[in-house]
Amino acid sequence: MNRNLALAWFAAVCLASTPLVAGEAQVDMVEGVPAEVDASIAAQLTPRHARVRVDDQDLCEIWITKTWKNAAKVEQTEGAAPITYRIEPGTLVGVLKVSQPSRDLREQDVPAGIYTLRYAVQPDFEAHKESHETRDFLLLLAPKVDKSPEPPGDQDRLIELSAEAIQTMHPGFLALVKPANPDKGNSIRPDDRDPDGLILQVQGADANGAKVPLEMILLKAAEPGA
Repeated sequence: MNRNLALAWFAAVCLASTPLVAGEAQVDMVEGVPAEVDASIAAQLTPRHARVRVDDQDLCEIWITKTWKNAAKVEQTEGAAPITYRIEPGTLVGVLKVSQPSRDLREQDVPAGIYTLRYAVQPDFEAHKESHETRDFLLLLAPKVDKSPEPPGDQDRLIELSAEAIQTMHPGFLALVKPANPDKGNSIRPDDRDPDGLILQVQGADANGAKVPLEMILLKAAEPGA
């Protein structure tokens, strides 16, 4: 083998197998698809996915779809937080495995289990103004009702189904943020706004095959006995 090619191959292998670490958090890119989702959804997922561990305990696993649908138009609202990603609302973006009881940004309990992830835009309500730096988020849905790459309803219906999935009045979600370092690829970093928070960046692609880094605020493990 050509020496330069050999060195490039060795570097690629090392990069692929080296955990990505932020503080006590670690991310490994691993193989496998979730058995709990419909085969039509599993077929949309990339073969490698992110497994996140915190303090040597599994927190979650996240699969991203191979591509996602671009929004035909993104309408920014004056005075509201910006919409960062050009993704069609309702698009299947991935699958989340919650490895232990967790909580989202609203301190809602999210039971351990498998959830599909659907892109949505926060409604422009007065109560939502200044609630977050972007209006982009991912809704958590139960695989028993989300059985196709096509969304099981419009955004209002998805919000209802997400609330049902975690058995609350408000949908379960992962907030999205603008990538701090888009060129870094798959990576994890502390959330500057939350000493216990973590932000995961994964590499996705739009319908044209263009790479799109996606950054999400991860769920946090629930306090024991909470």
